[in-house]
Amino acid sequence: MHTRSWAIEATETHCQKDDTTSCAFFYCSFQDASTHRTANILGSLAAQLAEQDSALLQTFQSFYDETQHLAHRPPIKIADLERILGQSLATGSTKYILIDAVNELPDETELLECLARLMHISPNLRLSVTSTADLTSNSIDVSRLKTINVEKHDTISDISILLDHTVQDDPALRSLSFSVKQEIRQTLMTASDGS
Repeated sequence: MHTRSWAIEATETHCQKDDTTSCAFFYCSFQDASTHRTANILGSLAAQLAEQDSALLQTFQSFYDETQHLAHRPPIKIADLERILGQSLATGSTKYILIDAVNELPDETELLECLARLMHISPNLRLSVTSTADLTSNSIDVSRLKTINVEKHDTISDISILLDHTVQDDPALRSLSFSVKQEIRQTLMTASDGS
């Protein structure tokens, strides 16, 4: 189970207050191979943005209508997803995209290159990509990117907050006694070492 981050919550709140903006997020999980595919990541982001942007939804509908006559519709290609997303991102309002845990991908190059192209044509795109490891792709222009390094010791308070919320909100843990919850919390905090 993945708990949504503070950054995602804050971005969604901002977008709810400013209806000229929209946001989408994606979490890459090492446990779920479907989250490793660039097409699935872009497709999820596109679906979320289309829910907030009727013009983007109409563009996807037109694209699918073109293949309506086929007995079996092939999955949408990455190039088509990128093109349609690029058209939407290049015009109109500010769009925020957050992609978490890119380091979980076996090879993040394809995704990063696609995101770099979208950033290049989309002045209103605000993109946040997180990773616990340095991202490596020789073909990405890093001039528009800002890297923020967060050291393990900087995350201890975040882990503590996550544990407190999990122990309170998780149905399996909620009914445990206070002392058992504290023991779980202490064990995880000691073992986590900030990662």
